[in-house]
Amino acid sequence: MWRQIAAAAGAYILNFVYDDKESAYHSMPVTWQKTYGYNKLFDKVFRVGSNMLVEDIPYSYNNKEYVLWMWKGDYWNLGTGSEIGLYQQSAESRTHYDAVDFLCSMQLSTYKYSDGQVYGSYYNWNPVHNKQWWITAFDWRHPKPDPKKLVTLGKVDFGDKTGMAQTIKDKIKDKSKDKKIFQDTILSENSNTIWIMWGGNE
Repeated sequence: MWRQIAAAAGAYILNFVYDDKESAYHSMPVTWQKTYGYNKLFDKVFRVGSNMLVEDIPYSYNNKEYVLWMWKGDYWNLGTGSEIGLYQQSAESRTHYDAVDFLCSMQLSTYKYSDGQVYGSYYNWNPVHNKQWWITAFDWRHPKPDPKKLVTLGKVDFGDKTGMAQTIKDKIKDKSKDKKIFQDTILSENSNTIWIMWGGNE
């Protein structure tokens, strides 16, 4: 019971809501976190007392600098979780990023992984009525996961941002030359949608 109460309290502070299946908590497109943006210093803070993996994919598009950030692992009282966020370089700093000024159709799922097999989902979040700049899911019923035993599958549809999905796929390919970080990336044919599978190869 205390774990459920702690999760609900944390979700309330962070402006997260339960999905209609009550399988996980999620962020909303309009939320106070959008005001503050993100940078790598935040990752260092979040690693204190938690066990998480993070990957950032910087890329350029139409003479602007962007980052697609992904996280998965232990989120303290919120349990097993994962996130995908889209950010653009701040006008005031090269090391700080603001939330992008557009929204995308996004999906997010996380699965268990063991002995070379992917099985059993924690959640499958597809907010069909809300486009996102930051999609998240947190399952408080499963605390303290090993992030290396989580497989996260994310989808981002960039809509009219023609070529952005291909640019990200190319950057992932470059990033994976020395070490295959992402299990797979799929660019949907005749669309501007990318699927990213993270995990299963750590």
